[in-house]
Amino acid sequence: MAATTVSDVPDVVSKTISRVAEAEGFKKPSFQVDPGSNPGDGYTSLLYRVTIREENNAGCCLPPRSGKRDDLVLMVKVPHPGTANAFLAQTFVAESTMYKSIIPAMEGTGGIEGSLPWPRCFFASSNGAETALVFEDLRLKGFGMKDRRVAMDAAHCRLALSQMAKFHGAGIALQHLKPDTFKTLADKLGNPFSSPEVQAMFSQMSEMVAQTVAIVAEKYPEGTVVYTKLLQMLQSYGAENMKMLAATPEPAPGIAIVHGDCHVNNFMFSYDQTSGDVTACQLIDFQMSRAGPTALDLASLLLPCTEKAMRDEHWEDLLRGYHAELQSVLRTAGCKDPDAVYSWTHLMDCLKKVAPHGFMIAPVLLHAQFADKEAADELRDALQDLGKEDAPLRPSTSEAPMS
Repeated sequence: MAATTVSDVPDVVSKTISRVAEAEGFKKPSFQVDPGSNPGDGYTSLLYRVTIREENNAGCCLPPRSGKRDDLVLMVKVPHPGTANAFLAQTFVAESTMYKSIIPAMEGTGGIEGSLPWPRCFFASSNGAETALVFEDLRLKGFGMKDRRVAMDAAHCRLALSQMAKFHGAGIALQHLKPDTFKTLADKLGNPFSSPEVQAMFSQMSEMVAQTVAIVAEKYPEGTVVYTKLLQMLQSYGAENMKMLAATPEPAPGIAIVHGDCHVNNFMFSYDQTSGDVTACQLIDFQMSRAGPTALDLASLLLPCTEKAMRDEHWEDLLRGYHAELQSVLRTAGCKDPDAVYSWTHLMDCLKKVAPHGFMIAPVLLHAQFADKEAADELRDALQDLGKEDAPLRPSTSEAPMS
């Protein structure tokens, strides 16, 4: 298998794309493999962009044939060779389970109208050396990554929340209409935060996060009200946050499958070629998914990834739009009284409970969003070190605008 700009393609990539090519009907496929992401776009996996073409006996690509697919462009996701611990292994188990079991069940609720909020998956496995996921390349539909160094404006947030509403609404409908099925699937998905090893890892991360209060010291010096309150929250909320993340939630309003890692890097957007206006959005990367309060996703998106001025102006109308779309999904799925399932009051109560989570993860997300290649490698090393007794604490030192 020839690679263009990728010098060393893991064996799992070769084997996986060969399997997909056979399943898609290619008789004599050729493969072109290119990098699929940039430094800082991801920390637990590698992405490859693979083009599969049909060749003739002379080794030349065949011309287009009526009614036949002559090439297929895919994104292949495999574990990063530099990361290997229980938590990171679970991320591939989670995403594989999402695409093989949970997303099909969500689609089966019948509540989602129009385009689905996630890409098509061609292959998913979390089986040891065969661990890989294969998706359609959304770039062929005009989607791309937003500049993560620029805070999300209201237009981007509105589209992202619309897709989250479809995702959350389908999960809430499944939990409400088919509770036994939902429980079986949630148990199958599991929760990495219930592991003592993972809890120890994130206890170290909480310590790192608490040190980042130094970032605001220039604007809010030690001893000021803001500095003191922020320090108290970062130091005290870590254990409470972990308890919430690790809990097995009982059925309640707003409990469904959460994305679990909902921030700007896990959305792709398309734009009008003339005006440059953002027009559509797709949700990607379900490696942290689990059962939990769906408001967690809102907190991790709206608090670390936006600026205060935007939130002050658009906070309620963004959430009103999200809630209206979610209730539309519930209604279409067959929930006769969406307010009884998840009312506006339910949403506000849930968001108030989980909002501190957004502030807790903000230092980590901001570090990731503003990371260059060197900082991205440092963050990946930090993730790999988590859980080791002698792991150094690496407070974020990247300069990032405070929101």
